[in-house]
Formats: sequence, structure tokens, C-alpha cells
Amino acid sequence: MGSGGGYGNFFRTYKGGSFSQRGFNTKLNTPVISDPLNKHIENLFSDRIKKIHVSDYEQYHLDDVKNKISAALSKDMTVSGINVIGSTAKNTQIKNGNGNDIDIMVELDREEYNSWMDTPNGSSNCLIKIKRALQKNFNDPDIQIRIDRNVVTVDFGYIKADVIPAFSDNENGYLIPDTVDKPHWVKTNPKIMARVFNNLDKRNHNQLSKLTMLVKDWNKRNGNILKSFHIESMTYDYFANNKPKDGDNSLKTNTREFFERMPYYLRRGVKEPVYNEDVAAYLNSDKKREVVKKIQKCNELLRKGERAARKGNETETSENYSKFLGGE
Repeated sequence: MGSGGGYGNFFRTYKGGSFSQRGFNTKLNTPVISDPLNKHIENLFSDRIKKIHVSDYEQYHLDDVKNKISAALSKDMTVSGINVIGSTAKNTQIKNGNGNDIDIMVELDREEYNSWMDTPNGSSNCLIKIKRALQKNFNDPDIQIRIDRNVVTVDFGYIKADVIPAFSDNENGYLIPDTVDKPHWVKTNPKIMARVFNNLDKRNHNQLSKLTMLVKDWNKRNGNILKSFHIESMTYDYFANNKPKDGDNSLKTNTREFFERMPYYLRRGVKEPVYNEDVAAYLNSDKKREVVKKIQKCNELLRKGERAARKGNETETSENYSKFLGGE
């Protein structure tokens, strides 16, 4: 395979139909990696997943925060429902050294608060009301509560919760506030997004969520340039539209194939699967080039690791895959 990583190398490699990793239909006369070494590589990836995945204890605290916010808001507002959305709902959240995050969508009674839908500053007024209700009922100076663009952020110190007010829409979706540029309401349906993501993950034996966590972990170690939802949309697209149906479904192969495609996803753009909206609009050309350079470096480590494995060199195999996974 060529050097890969950049846009030109990507298209030369993939449009030519010559694939060196297992999982593609093209058969190449390359040495087969031994079963023990394949297992060793998979263990390296699995061990990293265990290290970055949110523990049961941390998950308990996330659930506790959800219940506290629900109770605090229900004292002053009419709440129709409350749902955990985002990475937590898709089982793709990774540990954060500064405390874990949770996204909580609070569905409000539309009949009672309908005036917010019709007034120019309705979305801003909604966020202000949510903030004041939380401040009143928590009444704790150590809990920092502020409006952050489209959400009300509640920072407990050990966990940060983004509270998103929402109204049920007539077309089986939700309207949430957007105060960027000018106050208005935007359509979304994170519950359906989580459902389609989790269904695809289940059909692929949880490989989608595992790959997503590995990509988020790589992104965290490389400047956090990519947004979480962007990463989830790219990994979803890979499993839904690009991964060969009869290919090898290992973490090693999925990671290699996905990172080889990442420059293409960045160049083409990726749309989320529910409303088909572009999720990469926040990235300018300079940022895309910066990410691609980082992808080139990690692809070189993945290629070196695979070449070493095909030669049966366990030491070099471990060194290169471990470096990719965040080791020294």
C-alpha cells in the first residue's frame, strides 16, 4: 500500500481497489499474521478500551446527576420527560481527567410554555428560566451554573451536565434552542440517532461503539479538534456504508480501515443519519489540514505495526500499536 494519509494518497489507494489489510475483497499475496499474534494485537486494543471506558462507578454518578437535575427542575417547571442523550446514550463516552460529562434533554410541556416558540427571544428566555430554576433549587455556591450557547451547563466539579430544553415537535422530533447568531429553534431527534446508532452497533457485535471510543481517545490526545458528534457520524458512516459486509470485524482491522478513510470523510463532509445535516461545518480548511497531518502520523504507526506482525516480529508489533494507542 502507498504512504496513505493525505487526500491524494487516499484516492490513489482506494479508487485503485488495492487494499493491503484484511477485510477487503481484493486478495493480495502478503504474509498472514499468525493467530497468536493477531490475538495479542486484539488484546492491546481491548485493554485500551477498558482503560478509557467509563466505569460502572462513574456511570452511577452520571445517573445520580440526571436524577438530581430532574428533581430540581420539576419543582419549578412542568417537565414532560427527561432523557440522557449524546455519548452516554450511545455507550461511546470515554473517561475525562477533568470529570465526565453528560447530556440531558429535558422535554418541557409545550402547551404551558408555547409563548417561547412564538416570541423573538423565546429560546433565550427558555434557557434563562432553566438556569434560574436550577440555581434556586440547588442553592449551592460550589455548583457552577451558566448558559453556554445552546445549553445550560451545571458543573458539579466531578461531573459536568449539559441541560438541553426541548419541545416535542409534530413530526416526531424535538425543537431545541439555538442562540448562536440570533435566538431561534432548531429541529433534532437525538433519541432516534441513539437508536439507529445502537442498532448498527449491535449488528456489528459492539465494534461500532468500540471504534468510536478509540477515535475519541485519539482525538483527545491530539488536541480535541474534532467534535464528539462528528466522530460518531463518521464511524457510523463507515459501518453503515463503507465496511465490506464479509470483511474481518476486528478492532485492528476496523481501526486501520477507518483511519485510512478519515481524510476522505473530512474532505467530503459527513451528514448525520437522521436529518441528513452536515456535522463538519465547524471545521475550516486549515483545521482539516491539521487533522489530516495527525492522521498521516497515526496511519504510519498502524502500517508499521501490521508490517511487523506479518513478519512475526512481536516486539515491533507491540511498539507501534502501543504508540498508536497512546503508549510510549
